[in-house]
Amino acid sequence: MTTSMVSQLASGMIALALAKFVLNDVPHAVGLMTSEEEQALTDQYGRWAVQMGKRFCPTGDIECVRQEANRFYTNMRAGRKVI
Repeated sequence: MTTSMVSQLASGMIALALAKFVLNDVPHAVGLMTSEEEQALTDQYGRWAVQMGKRFCPTGDIECVRQEANRFYTNMRAGRKVI
């Protein structure tokens, strides 16, 4: 590898690391659910219920997603029609 190739690769890796660092705070800044919040809901209600809740709620309304996931999960467990 030439020196210029190494420096380009290093610049790219630094840019990628910086982008990852900056984007870590974006979900809260724009009101999106973080992966940790989504995982906590998935552990409690199941992936299907959380995905359905996300479809029915406004973007970023985590409490709405929690309520809908709970409703879907409860109705599914009870054998009732969900939608």
